[in-house]
Amino acid sequence: MKYIIGYRPVAVYNCSNKQLIGIFKYKVLVARYIFKNYNCDKNHSVEYCLKRNGRILKDLKFDFKVALRYANEEQIQMLGTEDYIILNDYNKPESTRMNGFNYSTSKINKK
Repeated sequence: MKYIIGYRPVAVYNCSNKQLIGIFKYKVLVARYIFKNYNCDKNHSVEYCLKRNGRILKDLKFDFKVALRYANEEQIQMLGTEDYIILNDYNKPESTRMNGFNYSTSKINKK
């Protein structure tokens, strides 16, 4: 699979159980899923964690540490054309939280 520069799928792991939580097409989707209070600064935390092969500890929706790694080929094939998949019975995200800002001004009804 070829990647668009800056858009490489990310795998999210539970550090306590050493278990795969999910696979995400974009880093912003990771930030929207794992953090309680999402803002653009959280995207930088995700990027920093990926560069350092580290873990995220603060402001998580979970009560355990989370590790982020770039997805391998097998995980990318599991993801397919989806934006994200959640595995191992972890909480599914709210679709509105993951969609973000999905409408344009052409769809706004004018009075």
